[in-house]
Amino acid sequence: MFSDRLECWNPGGVYGGQSTNDLGYANMPTRNPTLVSILEIEKIAENRHSGIPVIRDEARTHGVRQPEFIDQRGSFLVRFFNSSAETNASDHDATPGQDKNSPRPADVENTILAYCAEPRLA
Repeated sequence: MFSDRLECWNPGGVYGGQSTNDLGYANMPTRNPTLVSILEIEKIAENRHSGIPVIRDEARTHGVRQPEFIDQRGSFLVRFFNSSAETNASDHDATPGQDKNSPRPADVENTILAYCAEPRLA
């Protein structure tokens, strides 16, 4: 977590040699189609490649910079931003359009950490 973004890193790049430009637009190959099918049948996960378009739509709805998807050296990184592209580094305490009653970044961080600390089952 950074003051202006959240970065999620995963060892292993985008599977199947696809480009990050295809994410959310093209039907991507699945590394383990049997496992994905079982998870989909059990309604634990979906394999419709709808997550990235939802992320992009939410960023647009909230007026924040679009996420960055980076595939390099056998790893995959996503950067989620909490400010618009026009926001200066000194303006990262509030999201554009944020009113004085909106949660501050520290409050959001604490909420995320509390959520992640509790084990969850689907």
